[in-house]
Amino acid sequence: IDLDDPVIEHENYNHVLLDPASPQVARPLSQCDTAIDLAMHAALEGHGPLANRADAATKTIEQLSELAASGSLAAFVMLSSALVYAPLRERVGEWQARRTEAAGLLAALVAGERWLDKFDQQKDFRVVRLRSHFMIGPNSTSCLARLLEGRLAPAGEAATRSLHGVHENDVAEAILLALFRDVRGAFNLACGKPAPIGKLMRARNWLRLPMPWKVIEARLARCGQAAREAMLLPLALDTTRARHDLGW
Repeated sequence: IDLDDPVIEHENYNHVLLDPASPQVARPLSQCDTAIDLAMHAALEGHGPLANRADAATKTIEQLSELAASGSLAAFVMLSSALVYAPLRERVGEWQARRTEAAGLLAALVAGERWLDKFDQQKDFRVVRLRSHFMIGPNSTSCLARLLEGRLAPAGEAATRSLHGVHENDVAEAILLALFRDVRGAFNLACGKPAPIGKLMRARNWLRLPMPWKVIEARLARCGQAAREAMLLPLALDTTRARHDLGW
């Protein structure tokens, strides 16, 4: 269910051109047993004014979850983000004081997850939140993916900073596990251990031009300020619950 035209074709894939935040979404949802919400992820990696995307994503979460809980759906899976993790959430006040768009994005992410909290005690309806770190892979447009695919390498201290990430295929696996396992609540998705930026880049095995981080950050402008600032924070996610409870 999307306002954009489909990007894939498959005999088992049915694309509905519709605003997921509109009341009309109730009709296609009535034919489903599970809803997977990708609106917030789309807002993070999409184009256009970030505030508009975040606001639309929050409305979509509210609309879909309410319909899901009141209808025949057994589960609601939301693809959230590592950006709601505590170290970054603590910077909301700072960003609000500077009137940055990052504050609006982070507030929308937190609001979306808190909205879903009210369904946690509903016995016949499961809500799962998958907090994905920066995704890498051939289809990802995340900040980390853009950095690794670029021809510039951070010089000096920036090259020693450790980063966490997750492959898009592993996120897809987590979504499938959330669909078919009797789990609920939040699960962090990230690779086993963080690695220095320099080491991640050397794994790509091509020549890069060393540059100060400010130059590289300017080249990553399309990622949005929240994602760029998050790359410099110690966002190493604890994935214990995902491995033990989700079987990821």
